[in-house]
Amino acid sequence: MVSNTRKKTSFSRLRNINQPKYITVKENQNNQPMSVLVGTNWRKITKINDYWEISDEWWGDFPISRKYYSLTIDNDIRISIFIDLTNGSWYQQKAHL
Repeated sequence: MVSNTRKKTSFSRLRNINQPKYITVKENQNNQPMSVLVGTNWRKITKINDYWEISDEWWGDFPISRKYYSLTIDNDIRISIFIDLTNGSWYQQKAHL
């Protein structure tokens, strides 16, 4: 059992987790990712494991339209990236290191 600290909880203590971060991607002629810039090094994509598209909240002020890729880059590192189809920017969602 956890003791009661009698501290009030508030929403100001909430924080976002797994926020996507901007990433630089080189694409092939079919607009699929070929390599990603990790730190200061370009990493070749050795396998596209899966891809899917999400379109949501199209009725609101900030629609979501993204194409996600689950990738393997050199040294068997798995990452998830997506392209924001509304502005063409690439983001890394999650690393499986």
